[in-house]
Amino acid sequence: MTDAALPKALRATRLPARWPMRRPSFAYDAMYPDGTVAVDVNADEVLQGRRFPADAWATREAAEDACGDDSPGDWVEYATGRRLA
Repeated sequence: MTDAALPKALRATRLPARWPMRRPSFAYDAMYPDGTVAVDVNADEVLQGRRFPADAWATREAAEDACGDDSPGDWVEYATGRRLA
């Protein structure tokens, strides 16, 4: 896995908010084309958000929508946000 490799898919886990009335935070895992899974990654870094902001935003939003509370959600495809089986 190289630093320039983009992940094939991303999944999110919703973490409870520390304070009432705050937005929850998320933890992300990335799956690369070779099947390698990186756990607890910085989504903006692995999705290269500065270089591809629209793709990173769409992928991150789809992963957050597909996640459960305190458990990993479904994998979503990079750039399209489609759930993977």
